[in-house]
This record gives sequence, C-alpha cells and structure tokens, in this order.
Amino acid sequence: MAMWTTFTNSGTSDPSRESGLGSDSDNMAELAQLLQADIPEGRNSLSDSHVNLERVAEYCEGNYFQAENKRLALEETKNYTTQSLASVAYQINTLAYNFLQLLDLQTVQLSEMDSQINHIAQVIFFI
Repeated sequence: MAMWTTFTNSGTSDPSRESGLGSDSDNMAELAQLLQADIPEGRNSLSDSHVNLERVAEYCEGNYFQAENKRLALEETKNYTTQSLASVAYQINTLAYNFLQLLDLQTVQLSEMDSQINHIAQVIFFI
C-alpha cells in the first residue's frame, strides 16, 4: 500500500505585494487579509501538517517492519521524509513572509501616525 500525504499551503505568499507603496485603504485591506486569513490559514496548515506527519511516520514504521525488502521500504521512507520536510519548510517560509509583511504594514501605519501627530503638535504650537 502506497501512502501519499499532501501538505498544502493555504497562506498567500505574493512577492509582488509591496508594503507601504499602496494607498492607506490598500494597506488596511492587506493588513486585514493577513490578520484574518493568510496568517491563520498558514498556522492551520502547519497544524494539519503535524497530524499528517504523524500518520506518515506511523505508515513508514509499519511498512518497514512488514516489508520483505527493507531497502525498498527505507527508500520509500526517505522519499516521504524528503517530500514532507520540503513541504513544511515551504509552509514555514510562507508564514514567516506573511508575518514580515504584517510587520512592514504596521511599521508604515506607525510612521504615518507619527507624522500626523507631529503635524498636529506643530499646528497646536503655532496657535
């Protein structure tokens, strides 16, 4: 019995997104997308991968002990391991990218708020 588990990436990883270059409403929409969808989906994907990795490990262990050809079973296990680790690494990379996007957007917001506060302070100072 061959077992294949797919680890999906639900989070959005769009390198064309350039934080801070869009309008305020674009940045707010992107921030909301990251907070409400991309980051939670990425975390859920990693959680699902954890469960799937346990299943793959159980299958590989059982397959190895029952296999007549241990070398073939070991090669199959290596292939599953390589695929699974690559998938999890990709998911972690995507989630990290989304967190960095979130931090960039928040930095832009804080910078804009700082500028507005300084402007208000100057207006009040000259009154």
